[in-house]
Amino acid sequence: MNREFVKEWVEALRSDKYIQGRHQLKDGNCYCCLGVAVAIHPECNISDVWLESKERNQFTSAFDDEFPCEKVMQDIGISMSEAYEIAKLNDVQCLDFSEIADYLEGKLLKDE
Repeated sequence: MNREFVKEWVEALRSDKYIQGRHQLKDGNCYCCLGVAVAIHPECNISDVWLESKERNQFTSAFDDEFPCEKVMQDIGISMSEAYEIAKLNDVQCLDFSEIADYLEGKLLKDE
């Protein structure tokens, strides 16, 4: 796991920069918690990554726009099962970004 990236992700979730959405990485100006991770990923931090026409691009998975592609998840250091678990916090349990940040700290950064 990329601990430094997870720390940046937690900080971004706690900032007021991102409006929370559900069920898609990004929909308009709203992001799910995994969408925030994609948005702050160093290779994704360009304005044309998010295509309004919903065309697939290199930063979303081939099968949907709810999960980052495998490369982004590898760079973050989370598995697909961990991504599903984190997505459920956002989309099913409807936790806010601050609560998801607390979860990430407890689950992924607990050894600090």
